[in-house]
Amino acid sequence: MREAVEKKVLSENDRLAMALRQCYRGEGILCANLVCPSSYDLGEAAKLVLLSVTEGEDKPLKYPGIFHRSALMILTKTNLLPHVEFSAELALEDARKIALSARTGEGLDLWMAWLGAIQQKVQPQAAAAIA
Repeated sequence: MREAVEKKVLSENDRLAMALRQCYRGEGILCANLVCPSSYDLGEAAKLVLLSVTEGEDKPLKYPGIFHRSALMILTKTNLLPHVEFSAELALEDARKIALSARTGEGLDLWMAWLGAIQQKVQPQAAAAIA
């Protein structure tokens, strides 16, 4: 019984994700999912995870599903590294990284380049959907 319910829910999720994906592409919208819920396909172009240095470097091990499903991990609040106990090396053993500090600007160029690459991937599909 439980398996039948799960199949029904997942089937409906897949149908909705396909409809959302077509809507996003048709409008030329770049949609990224900031992790939650990471286990569902919401029609987004990519899943992202933000890891703050204030949360601790153990998060990739505590929540491996989130980090596995995400196309990108952004390490945030890196300007606080001198003030908190956080081993970037340890965190990076288990996850991909782009260091990002809105305060100092560190990593913003890499973040924007990554977004631009995803946008380029989505744009041709949007143009084709409109034509």
